[in-house]
Order: sequence, then structure tokens, then C-alpha cells
Amino acid sequence: MIVYPGSSFRHIAVQKGADISGIVLTPPHDHLGEVIGGILPVGCNNADVLKDLMKSAHDFLDSHPANAERRAQGKMPANGIWFWAEGETKVLPNFTKQYGKTGGVVSEVPLCQGIGVLVGLEKIYVEGATGELHTNYEGMVDATLEVLKANAFSAIHIEAPDECTHNGDMEGKVLAIEWVDSRVVEPLIRSLRESGEDFRMLILSDHKTLLSTRGHDGQPVPYIIYDSRKDEQTGLTYCEEDAQRGNYVEAGTQLMGLLFDE
Repeated sequence: MIVYPGSSFRHIAVQKGADISGIVLTPPHDHLGEVIGGILPVGCNNADVLKDLMKSAHDFLDSHPANAERRAQGKMPANGIWFWAEGETKVLPNFTKQYGKTGGVVSEVPLCQGIGVLVGLEKIYVEGATGELHTNYEGMVDATLEVLKANAFSAIHIEAPDECTHNGDMEGKVLAIEWVDSRVVEPLIRSLRESGEDFRMLILSDHKTLLSTRGHDGQPVPYIIYDSRKDEQTGLTYCEEDAQRGNYVEAGTQLMGLLFDE
């Protein structure tokens, strides 16, 4: 196994020649505050390997001097590892071949960056983009506009509302949503309008995250497509309630076609 350090709490463990058929690994952020015994790796022999590694890591880290220092400072110890988001190497459809567009992905999250790379989009790194509430919103907007100078498409992904919800931080979540509106969407629209070129914008959440559970939810999410060339005059706003009266899309994979007006 090789572990590639990532950002924040996310890292990548790669096993060579491992059979993970049937394995079940549980996302920890969907079970905050629960006893872990019932959600440890199961399903195949390799699950036992990962479980043994998790135990060994705890045995080593729990008494580590760094954690003794953290406890003395009143902080939580970093005393374990958790395997989740299992998968095998994938080949995804090429974005440019499918839609005839080139572009990039501006994101704080390695998963989103990786998907972009796998479909042939450019990965854009923004200094100070933490994935937390206090992140470099302005830098991500600037990077997005820079991508659009040479390409027809750019995706920008903001993690703060999701992260605040996992932390049970309602005030932070509301502030994050307000900042996405005022520090991301508004300046993007203003800059694109000032450019004098027509544009379309798709705004949505990649999934719901509920304060009631501090976990993800698989229900449909609101989305909005804005076209600078016309005003649909629907009278609807971007919220869950109005989304119930809007156009329902069965599969999320259809949204890119709608964005590109196909």
C-alpha cells in the first residue's frame, strides 16, 4: 500500500493487486457521534487487512507525543485512520469529445479535481482554497474567469456549506451560502456581463447535507440555469420549495447537455 498525502483530512491509499470485491467501507462523516464497531470495514478478506491497519494505527498514534501535546492543549487527539470511498481505477468519457468544449475545474476538493482530470479537464490549484468556511473565494473566482479566457467551460466547486453542515455549524452554513451568493455567483455574473459575451451558468449543489443528521442525503437538489440572452420570467427563486415547481431532471448526467443548450 502507498499512501499519498492529500489536503485537509483526505488522503489516497493505493493497494497493488488487492481484491476489494464485496468490500463495504463507510463514509465517517455520515456517522458522526456513533459507535464505530458496526461500521468498520466488512465484506471480504481485504476488509480485515484494512481493519488491522486501522487498529495498528490507533495503537501507534494514541500514545504518540504529538497527541499528548494536543490533549494538554485541550485539543482532540489525531489518533486514528479511516478507510472509505473505495474504488478501482476508472476510465471516464472524454469531456471535449462528448461536448466539444475544453475547460478546467477550480475546486478545493481532490475528488472534484480528480474527476476533472479523468474526463480531460485542467485541474486548477488556488492558493488559500481550504475547503473550509474561510477560504479564498475571490481567488477561485479569478481562477475561473482566467480559465474562461481560453476555454468555453469552467467548473467551480465550493465546499464550505457542506463542511459547516458536517460540523453542525448552522450559522457557518448560512454564512457560507450567503458568501457563495455574494462572493462567487455575483462577481462571476458581473464579470461575464462586463465582458460583453453571451454566457450560460448552471448553479447547483452536488448533494444535500442535512444539519439534522450532519450527513449526506440522496434526495434531488435544486438547480438553476441562467442564460444571459433571455429572461425566462419564471418567477422562481433558487430554493428547495421553488425547485419542486420547476423542471425535474431524472439523471444528473443530463444537466451538462442542458447547460450547453443541446
